[in-house]
Amino acid sequence: GIYVPSFTYPKVSGDNAITSFVGPRPIVSVTNPLDSPAHTAIITSETVFGDMFMIETARGCPWKCKFCSAKAVYSPYRPAPLDVVENLFDKVLGSGLKLGLVSSALNDHPKADDMYSMITRKGLKIAPPSLRIGRITDGLIELLRYSKVRGVTLAPETGSQDIRYSVGKHITDDMILGDIERLVSSGIRDIKLYFLIGLPGEGITHVNGITELVKRIRHVFVKVSRGNKRMGQITVSINTMVPKPHTPYEREPMINPREAKSRIKRISRGLSGLSNVFISYEGPKWAYIQSILARGDRAVLDLLIKLAKTESSDWGEVMRQWPRNPDYYALRKRETDEILPWSFYGY
Repeated sequence: GIYVPSFTYPKVSGDNAITSFVGPRPIVSVTNPLDSPAHTAIITSETVFGDMFMIETARGCPWKCKFCSAKAVYSPYRPAPLDVVENLFDKVLGSGLKLGLVSSALNDHPKADDMYSMITRKGLKIAPPSLRIGRITDGLIELLRYSKVRGVTLAPETGSQDIRYSVGKHITDDMILGDIERLVSSGIRDIKLYFLIGLPGEGITHVNGITELVKRIRHVFVKVSRGNKRMGQITVSINTMVPKPHTPYEREPMINPREAKSRIKRISRGLSGLSNVFISYEGPKWAYIQSILARGDRAVLDLLIKLAKTESSDWGEVMRQWPRNPDYYALRKRETDEILPWSFYGY
């Protein structure tokens, strides 16, 4: 079905808190299995991935990372049938395009190794998504080598093993270092690492842990790269955790942009001067805006309309003119008895 906002709407109190919902409760239905995976329909170079034919190999995620909305929004995990995927692979033949595999957990497909062998037999080259640490098999590494992939993306998320486990990502430091050593030994030249700041329970020691982990990674990276007689680079991507609806962290507070900037600077200073290590990050103000859009109620529509109608693209200026307090939507903790704007969905 289709959600029609005018059919189901919130009742609010004098302080704009939601007290209840009026109207039918939408029930989310799921098609299972994934018989029609998403894939490139129009081939054109005028897109972000213009050199790839994108094919969804699975939808949803079998893992339980508490900050990620993929599991909640796309649940249950549904791998595409291998024969369906093979028919889509055949569409790539002769196109000259790389094969872009779309999945939140590529190597968790129950027929992953068969799929990799099929890709190799057909002479296709892949562009992999972010790879799950601890799930990188020899079959996947061989496909990366065959495809002449030069760089891969991994997501340690945090430098603290304790915080990593607390957010539902059961990955040890040794697993991270071991997988990077195997990848670089196989010919991977560049490694990109995703880290989050502002995770629940995070303190300065955990932030410093990112610096220490990257230094350990670099030690392994340089040692193996020298053996390969070629040196690539490590890109450290740092982003602020944005609490998302339908996740275990939907009620958590978010760190303010000033504190986020401070933590990013601390990490950058700790890694400064290290050759082959580069830092990238999304501006904390954009994470702040994402949080407003992610957890806001219908009043946020007024903010979007103001932005659309103004000649300025300055979000800060538009928010200063908005009669609501942006921090109320972006930063605060939601109490357990608070009715959330998305509570009426039938998950």
